[in-house]
Amino acid sequence: MGIICQILFHNNTQGVFYAGQMVAGQVTLSTDKAIQIKEMALEPGTRSYNFACPIPINCPSSFEGTHGRIRYMVDVNIIQPWKYDSIFSRAFTVIQVMDINTYNSVSQVPVQAKTEKTFGVWPFRSDPLTLELNLPQTGFVPGQTVPANVLIGNESKIRVHEVKVGLSMMITYYSDLSSGSKCERKSVAKLKADGVLRNSRKMYDFQLMIPSTPPSCFHLCRIIKIGYQIEVVAKVKGMHINGTLIMPVTICGVPISPSAVQYTPQSSGPEAPEQRALTLIEGEGAFAPAAPPYPWSEGSTLSPPNYAEAMHSHSDSEKQSESGNAQEKSYKPLYPVFDLSTSTVEKSKEAALDKEEKK
Repeated sequence: MGIICQILFHNNTQGVFYAGQMVAGQVTLSTDKAIQIKEMALEPGTRSYNFACPIPINCPSSFEGTHGRIRYMVDVNIIQPWKYDSIFSRAFTVIQVMDINTYNSVSQVPVQAKTEKTFGVWPFRSDPLTLELNLPQTGFVPGQTVPANVLIGNESKIRVHEVKVGLSMMITYYSDLSSGSKCERKSVAKLKADGVLRNSRKMYDFQLMIPSTPPSCFHLCRIIKIGYQIEVVAKVKGMHINGTLIMPVTICGVPISPSAVQYTPQSSGPEAPEQRALTLIEGEGAFAPAAPPYPWSEGSTLSPPNYAEAMHSHSDSEKQSESGNAQEKSYKPLYPVFDLSTSTVEKSKEAALDKEEKK
């Protein structure tokens, strides 16, 4: 049977960690015959090794894209004399919650964007088609419902037959070999409603649910930048160009709160984390300390999230290693999805007020 390798994470069956935590687990090797490896012999039977390694605080979130990816792996490399190395791997997800440079741009007060569009050319130019978007803030998390208030004022003679609002992810890939870049737009969520008649106004209250999706990232990875925007489109028929309004928003790894995260960032620069070897310790008794399950404090009223794959992410096929160890055909990171119901939000606000009063 050769070598069978199993990689497990301690107290973390889903393999999801937050930047700044400790990734820890166990490697189990099984073989039915003696195998000579570099400086030692692997006797028949089963052996277990524990490993632990800190995840740098400035690691960007896991991401699988069409033209690039940010992937974290635990690799077990068994070096045998005069043979190909046997390599076993397991991917795990890293979630970034302390990207201060990105989160500092988040507005927690209501914001508004407005634009106008006319049809035709002077002197036959129409009266304006006005699009207005109002949001309660610009920072959101997966699982949250975005109340997007849209006002369409159609003073033109062109009928708007449909209004759409959606959340789009804007990805920019940069090459290390040249100064070129490639941009990609992916629709994450969208809603639509009936249009607006000529010379009339209409108000819309869209409730846009944010699904599982990676956090915004502009400063922590030099080759991949991830941004989001709310788009409002007033669709018109004929040869006319649709009216469009765009507002940038931020998708966070955890709901923004003054006391949400319990560890302090050491660095927020774009430099790549150092690749380190994991220390293996033989024996069941050598158990590495497990990471805390969540990066926020124990006294927080924030409910634990669920984890789900992003349906719009791209993952390529994994090849089998030389040892014949079959990997999963594809890998998709798991992102946290929070339940931010009204009761949960109110509890968080009450807890924050209590803390302020105690101070």
